Amino acid sequence: MAARLGSLMSPVIIMIQYHVPWFTGAVFGIFSFIAGLTCLLLPETNIVPLTTTLDEAEKFYSNAKKEIKRESSTGEVLIANEYNMRMKH
Repeated sequence: MAARLGSLMSPVIIMIQYHVPWFTGAVFGIFSFIAGLTCLLLPETNIVPLTTTLDEAEKFYSNAKKEIKRESSTGEVLIANEYNMRMKH
């Protein structure tokens, strides 16, 4: 739906650019601002304080690495977390 709206608006915006030179930049700026605000409504960022320092980010991601250990049928120990999966012999 957004692609259809963009394809309808793009020729009109290009035509208006010749009469109002700042209009194209304003349209792209407004849509970028709206896109940034709607990203804050996504479940990953909704009512979650954003990290501002490297220490906060390291603390956040160190808590996210929970390991799951399982033994395979061949006797190998599988260790998995949400970022990677590795095998130990």
